[in-house]
Amino acid sequence: MPADDDQASDPYWLSYPGIKPPRYTQIPHAVIDELLPRLTESQLKVVLVIARATWGWRHSPVAALSLTDLAAKTGLSRRAIQRAVAQLEQLTVIIVHRERISARQSEINMYAIRLADPDPNDVWQQMPRRDASKTQTRFDL
Repeated sequence: MPADDDQASDPYWLSYPGIKPPRYTQIPHAVIDELLPRLTESQLKVVLVIARATWGWRHSPVAALSLTDLAAKTGLSRRAIQRAVAQLEQLTVIIVHRERISARQSEINMYAIRLADPDPNDVWQQMPRRDASKTQTRFDL
């Protein structure tokens, strides 16, 4: 987050038009009541971007997001995002599915927020999770 003195010099505020009428991203109360006091700022930013990309925009339980996407939306460095994602996986807050289509292409990361009572037909919530050794079991779709 910017320091208070950085905000005053930001040209964005010179022409700030106000908030447009809402188009919502539903954020479960548990994110605010339970996760907000426990997550770091970086972790919370990543969770909120995943929530926006899934529940808010695509209305899908899963979203494909690159490090570049996450960096642009969170204002975090790629390294900070990688660290936050690894921590959130370890805490089982999020589920990440990684797949490399070919040796020349980079990984495609699919993100989901882990739900307490998932639909039994939701394959993303049944996805294998990272274990303590940081290995990922391949998940065939």
